[in-house]
Amino acid sequence: DYMQRNAFAVVDLLQQIQGIVGPQTPVALAGASMGGLVSRYALAYMETNGLPHSVRTFISFDAPHMGADIPLGIQYWVDFFSTQSSDAAFFLSLLNRPAARQMLVYHYTDPAGSTGEPDPLRGAFATDLAAIGNWPDQPRLVAIANGSDNGSGQGFAPGAQIVQWSYSDLFVAITGNVWAVPDVTSTKIFDGRLRILFSTTTQAVTVNG
Repeated sequence: DYMQRNAFAVVDLLQQIQGIVGPQTPVALAGASMGGLVSRYALAYMETNGLPHSVRTFISFDAPHMGADIPLGIQYWVDFFSTQSSDAAFFLSLLNRPAARQMLVYHYTDPAGSTGEPDPLRGAFATDLAAIGNWPDQPRLVAIANGSDNGSGQGFAPGAQIVQWSYSDLFVAITGNVWAVPDVTSTKIFDGRLRILFSTTTQAVTVNG
């Protein structure tokens, strides 16, 4: 669902907790992944609207405050094969949910564009968050990143191939190759080909910037 709706569920939960332990009892709120964004929104909303939350410490764990990343080529891979694979169709349904569209720094488009770009819902969420103060002011803010402590990347360079996949027999030939998004230069990020008997479907996506 929309992250704002999830945030209002957190608001309700915090108010229930205050009703049980009392508003003077400090509590800690931890949000993992999308939960970090949802909790951030909830606390900022409560402070802007004069609703006490009693949260002394807010812990954000692996939350994509600067945007989440699913390689854009993989998103096109899922879209291309969604008519042939129930698993791909399921993942495509996840990509199309509001929260995914709000979080992803790149989101596939139909038809494919020549640059990687977010879904309009991402900008709308950022505007909504800014309107309520962006961050809560009252709690101590703690961020935890579960990863390398030296800023190392994912093990592949911009524009490098990250998926190489093919299958063929007498009746079927399938190719689904994916490359990482490039750094400035124009690069193919997806090459999909599907031949069933005498019917062939292809898609190639190239982006730059």
